[in-house]
Amino acid sequence: MNVEESYIKELITEYFLNNLDDEGKKGLLLWIKKDKEHEFFFKRYIRELYVLQITGAWNSIYTNKARERVLKKLHRLRNLWTVGIAAAVVVTFVSIVFFSLHHLPVASVVEKKVFSELTKQRDKYQAVLSIGENKKVILDGTEKKVVYADSNSRVIVNDDCEVHYENKELAEDQGVEMHSLDVPRGSEFKVVLGDGTRVWMNALTKLVYPESFRGEKREVFLTGEAYFEVSKDQKHPFIVQTEHINVQVLGTHFNVDAYRNNPEVKTTLLTGSVAVSNKSKSVRMVLKPNEIAIYNKVEEKLTRKVLKNAEDEISWRQGEFIFDDLPLQEIARELSNSFGATIQIADTTLQNYRITARFRDGEDLATILSVLHNAGYFNYSQNNKQIIITAKPD
Repeated sequence: MNVEESYIKELITEYFLNNLDDEGKKGLLLWIKKDKEHEFFFKRYIRELYVLQITGAWNSIYTNKARERVLKKLHRLRNLWTVGIAAAVVVTFVSIVFFSLHHLPVASVVEKKVFSELTKQRDKYQAVLSIGENKKVILDGTEKKVVYADSNSRVIVNDDCEVHYENKELAEDQGVEMHSLDVPRGSEFKVVLGDGTRVWMNALTKLVYPESFRGEKREVFLTGEAYFEVSKDQKHPFIVQTEHINVQVLGTHFNVDAYRNNPEVKTTLLTGSVAVSNKSKSVRMVLKPNEIAIYNKVEEKLTRKVLKNAEDEISWRQGEFIFDDLPLQEIARELSNSFGATIQIADTTLQNYRITARFRDGEDLATILSVLHNAGYFNYSQNNKQIIITAKPD
């Protein structure tokens, strides 16, 4: 490093606290862009600061004395860039701030959006493919390769985190093997089924399906959340089975949220038509585009709701979190599923506290909690592997 490590750490700390003036911000952004090693250092240290903030150990790193040392040394960075380079950095910084103002709930944390591209924690390139009862393959989406082949089919994973099947024509008396795809916490994956149906799978999701479809219907089994673009086939309806409901379609785009730890199962229709029924088939509901069917597991009741924008329900496909007047307990469940954290709301009065906010791809859990905290929604702390949310004092 051209500038000693201790000084850079102090500078990043001031940036983290939103205490740097414009000159300091320009210098730090220029330093980050200068070398990949600088970027990695910044990324790692920002994560450390968030952990310290969550665990309450903040005072061990941030002191008034450290701040004074930073302010005295700021002039050193001002000699590191020319007027032309500084202007380019200003344009970059202004564009980041402009974008952030339209996506964050409060202006005081606008500059923390800069961290999102460098503190990404969710690994979107992992899944486990199970073939039959004994074969398991660990998948990633870093390169195109054949991950499995037998006399009936080849399974290929491309560099877009998508599983593809190349199936041969099977004789009528040949059995069809069942496959399953498991996506762990913090990941996402896609699969193109034997009929061409495309499925986007969210974190903590399992899909069970045949390597190729045969018979009068195309049937899959889902736990978790997935978005389906079903290939049209009037003669062979496509059925998604979950623990509590079934969704039947002929060809359409829809999303099913069937996490086991959620009190509701939600089916959102974007295009076409789907029929949602309970497991006993005593209740059946046909949805139109921009409608959502909500099955309450406790009451065993199926209701429908018209949405302002059904696209918001599948924002997870773009790595976004859109909380549109959602209760905090639902937000906590969604963050827990996505990041693998245990989030406990200690104050029950907060469970139905409704929040509106949007976070783009790349935000880690610490950033999201910090933004919501600074917006005045709640306090939070970490106890071992649990994040505890409490009410802010009056």
